[in-house]
Amino acid sequence: MVYGGTDSVTGLRVAVKILPTGDPGSIARVAREIAALQLLNIPGVVRMLESGGDERDTWIVMERIDGEPFPAGRRTWDAIRPLVATLLDTLARVHDLGLLHRDIKPGNVFVDTLGRPILLDFGLVRGTLAGPTITHAGAVMGTPLYMPPEQIKGDRADRRSDLYALGAMVREALTGHVPFHSEHIGSLFEARLRSDPPTIESLLPGLTPEVVTLLDALVARRPESRPKSARAALAMLGGGEGREPLPWIGDRAAVVALVEAARGRRSATVAGPRGSGRTRTLREAARALADGGATVRWIGPAADPLGSLRGLLGEPSGDDPNPLATMEARLRAAQDAGDIVFVDDWDGVDPFSRALLGAREGVIASTVAGGPGPARSMPPASGAEPRLHIVATLRPFTEAELVAIFAGPERLLHLPSDGAALLLRRTGGLAARVVSELQRWLDADLATVRSGADGLKVRVTRANLDRIAAGFAGPPVADVVEAPLPQDLDDLLAWVHLASPGCTVQRLAAARNEPGWRVDLAVRQLEGLGAVARSGPPDAVIIEPIRPADALMSWQNDVRLAAHGALARTLAPGTAGRMYHLVALGDGPSAVVDAVALGSRLAEDGRLAEALAALTEAARLALSTGVSATALWTRLATLAIQDGTRPALASAADLLQRSDADPALVDVV
Repeated sequence: MVYGGTDSVTGLRVAVKILPTGDPGSIARVAREIAALQLLNIPGVVRMLESGGDERDTWIVMERIDGEPFPAGRRTWDAIRPLVATLLDTLARVHDLGLLHRDIKPGNVFVDTLGRPILLDFGLVRGTLAGPTITHAGAVMGTPLYMPPEQIKGDRADRRSDLYALGAMVREALTGHVPFHSEHIGSLFEARLRSDPPTIESLLPGLTPEVVTLLDALVARRPESRPKSARAALAMLGGGEGREPLPWIGDRAAVVALVEAARGRRSATVAGPRGSGRTRTLREAARALADGGATVRWIGPAADPLGSLRGLLGEPSGDDPNPLATMEARLRAAQDAGDIVFVDDWDGVDPFSRALLGAREGVIASTVAGGPGPARSMPPASGAEPRLHIVATLRPFTEAELVAIFAGPERLLHLPSDGAALLLRRTGGLAARVVSELQRWLDADLATVRSGADGLKVRVTRANLDRIAAGFAGPPVADVVEAPLPQDLDDLLAWVHLASPGCTVQRLAAARNEPGWRVDLAVRQLEGLGAVARSGPPDAVIIEPIRPADALMSWQNDVRLAAHGALARTLAPGTAGRMYHLVALGDGPSAVVDAVALGSRLAEDGRLAEALAALTEAARLALSTGVSATALWTRLATLAIQDGTRPALASAADLLQRSDADPALVDVV
């Protein structure tokens, strides 16, 4: 049962979920749900505020989401596309933490009054943070209408299982029915196990080929036919189109150079590493040209012969004796008519198209750092050399450049410099990651932006910078990387995820009992493969994960617990992050003792708000696990009185009244 309520201390409207805990299995499931909600404090997932219970019931207090369930029938694709994009982004963050939801359905996805979908009810969650699933082998858990075939059979679920459920929910929103709708559950399961559902195009004509491909892939019967991850599905969708992009950040020289080249009918290329903003640079240039009345035509990657150009110029006839000459003539005619050809990702264009494009002037392209390679498989039909040349090479932002986008006082509070340092650490300065990271801060209401004559300005408070550093904005932005990592590197990446934030080579080496030089070289391999980012001075390099680790989904519980224990031992008592490992180990008493040490140290450093936040979390943990914590209650009361504000005193008094603290201590507060 779920009830509405109001927090008497904060005044917030809340939802209170009451769950019976009469048997060991259900008690364990409730504990897992609470743990998942506590650890998943990220945008797009309901926030767990409080928990408790007795021998009969367990209660969970969550933020109250005012809105409606995900639409369940006959909406247009344009209407639900932003919801799908946001949900895929949320699922990507959940999966990056090693968690599966396993019960995605309209009732567990609420769309709030601002139009944001919020993921609810992690009662069936499985993953490395929440512990192993409670169900026995072969058990069927979830909601039948949205359940993927592998879950029906009792096979092991993975990221693609959640994607199937999301796809079934989206199909229902578009057509009014889930795949293979039936009044009989047996018939539904049998159909879902035996064949793929009808293509969405046969049910809803008029969708673009890209959307058809994605929606059909999401509900493919075989997991290997679905997108490999939510992040890959989001890339198929176009990275979440429908949201107005953030204003341009930094120097526009590359955009200006491309526009000038295009207007002069000259070819030009912008180069840069993955994530450096090459695509956004091309789009900005194309927008400027379109605003001036030009016609821009886009060409993308393809593997099959002339695949890149066929989308723009059409198919050669079946008996064409010289298709290259035909396509060259069509390309010349299009350019003579005034079309400007933009090529996003020159390196992915099929070699035949690349040969023809490279022989023409007026082609605007992007390429990886190092410049456009020659057409290797086929020379241009005209015999000319490729004319593309680099007009700009994009590089990561420096910390000084990022400081310039932050508003707020530098003296005393150091908000611009601290904000820039945090943004650089989480993104490596790569433009695409900077934009995505800032969008996360906005989605989580941790920052605001404005755009004026002085460009984009970001405003963030000291408290919110600390929350971002602690992981409230989710893990750092991860790229879509199709190639799987070698097993040993994927395993190391899983350790990096568990050790973040604040992961270092020294901690990894100590926890894994390996030589530091070996771990350092392996981390450098991960960096080269786009799996981690390294930042900071040479003697204090911080490692941030920027793609998920498949190993986190497959680790057995004893392996996960051993890793948490080893990482906890690398941190001194009272060190930020140690409490997380102790909670994951299920060692409530040690976690509470550690929190008291952390709170005391923060208070001694003059960081009273952070100290109270740490002790408040420890107090909630103590109350939910029944840990007796005299030192905690005393320290909490002392710091609340020292703070002296009404919210701090009211919160401490509420927690103390529900604890085993001395009544005299409660009276003092």
